[in-house]
Amino acid sequence: MKRDRATAVGIIANAMRGFDDNEISQMILEAKSAVHWPLRRLTSLFDEQIQRLRERGCPERIIEILKRQRGAVVTKAGKIIFKDNHIPFLPIIPFDVLSPRTQMPMVRSQWKEGRKHTEYRGSCLSDQLDPRRARDLIETPKSPYYIFDVCSGLGAKKDYPGNLKEVISKQGRSGFVSAELVAMGIHSDIFIGVNQCGWHDILALETEYRWNKYDKDAEVMQIGLYGAMPTFQHCSLWDFHEVDIAPSCASRGV
Repeated sequence: MKRDRATAVGIIANAMRGFDDNEISQMILEAKSAVHWPLRRLTSLFDEQIQRLRERGCPERIIEILKRQRGAVVTKAGKIIFKDNHIPFLPIIPFDVLSPRTQMPMVRSQWKEGRKHTEYRGSCLSDQLDPRRARDLIETPKSPYYIFDVCSGLGAKKDYPGNLKEVISKQGRSGFVSAELVAMGIHSDIFIGVNQCGWHDILALETEYRWNKYDKDAEVMQIGLYGAMPTFQHCSLWDFHEVDIAPSCASRGV
């Protein structure tokens, strides 16, 4: 179908009616960075993620649960317009299905320096971390599921966790629970971005950690680089650094 430039301009003008100049300028910038992924590319991404899980030792029974969602995931993602640095979707394995101790070795941090290439596998500080003390603050599916329109948080305005959570919520998005944080470590190059931008921890704003039920100050779960190794642990909000980042997603489940 041949594009009608005048019609397109009219549609845009009507859509922007009622907004001030600053809002319109911001909307134009966001529209220019928006990306619509073709179904073929989304299908390829889905298959790549499944293959990565298989290569890193994910049990086949979990892979089969995820594979059955292929059509629904690709169809839903095909209707979304993404910012160019967003990940269309990620497969999530709840910790009740596969423990963090089992999932963390699937996380990788890759550092490249010339021809030199070193790979680090994730770890879990079992002597310091008791998963029973962690609690998700939002309800998520019990079975392996997908999250959509994933933003790493890299490049976002730096702020404290409580403020970040409010900012993310106002955008109609949700911070991560800890299982989603691990999935991002498995399926993205976030630690390469972290290394380029400076020292970071990656925060799961929707999972709290309390030493006991009388503890008034909840901590958050995080993955940080320690000795160049991705490490899953909890962190006091008082230890928060302005270079920490908080990933988010637009929706969960198909």
